[in-house]
Amino acid sequence: MLDRRKVGPMPGAPAPYLSRATRAALRDVAASLTFSQVSRVFRDEGFADHMLMAVRAQPAAESKWMGFLQGLASASKFTDPRSVVDFYIEAVDWASPTQTLAALRAVEEMLWLFDRSDDSGDDWDSLPGERLRRQLAKDGCRVDEQGRIHPAANLFVTGAIAALDDPSLIRQILLRITRAVPDDPMLAIGSAKELVEATCKAVLVQLGQPVSEADLPGLVRKAEEALAVHPRNVDQQLDGGPAVRRLLGRVTAIADDLAALRNTCGTGHAPAALPQGLQPRHGRLAVAAADAWCTFILDELAAVTTTG
Repeated sequence: MLDRRKVGPMPGAPAPYLSRATRAALRDVAASLTFSQVSRVFRDEGFADHMLMAVRAQPAAESKWMGFLQGLASASKFTDPRSVVDFYIEAVDWASPTQTLAALRAVEEMLWLFDRSDDSGDDWDSLPGERLRRQLAKDGCRVDEQGRIHPAANLFVTGAIAALDDPSLIRQILLRITRAVPDDPMLAIGSAKELVEATCKAVLVQLGQPVSEADLPGLVRKAEEALAVHPRNVDQQLDGGPAVRRLLGRVTAIADDLAALRNTCGTGHAPAALPQGLQPRHGRLAVAAADAWCTFILDELAAVTTTG
């Protein structure tokens, strides 16, 4: 059987959303918890019980599953929290947005438990938790002051690009965004604008529409019109029609603001000087805005493709 921990993903396989280094840091955090705590946080997010799965993996033990479980419970291999988290790390499909988001909720709870395990006196080592937070940041995630993990934007957009025939360019831009968000707001802003632009062009190509070299607001308008989701396409006689039209208008305006922000603060144009006051949070804001528009448009493309 192929050991993914040793050989990594197969060539051409989708890249995992959480790096190997992040998963290794998660294992170190698990060492400070109990095996039942680690198992519970993953079960709470819908992952199968590791002991039950071990039983199912051995058909000969099925008729004696109760005794087998008792044996597992007493075996250090299955009660060591690091072994338990290893099981779940291998069970999660880290290239799946849905599974990765569920696993991140379990990781958030593990960090919360880890931070509260600091009652063992002076020997308690905070380094594993700090390392996990650092690795999560490198993967584009953000842990706020309350301990909430805010997933990388590409986890949401990537779930929607399944509607595209050729998502390769968008995947490359998402990879740049993931690397830029923690500490390079100029690159994050420039890449957010590129994400919207690439999404517009991919949608137009897939719908058989001509792709012009229009500016970003023009491309956004063409993509929205091709999908019949431009604000002026909304029937205001429908329930909520006026509100939907206003909301779509604000979402559409994201492109104008992203283009202006990129021209002032983003990569792609050489500024005369470094932008004053620009912080990583501004890069995250630009990425979140681009994510909102792209996810909506790609969801709409999926609906049109399915019904058409």
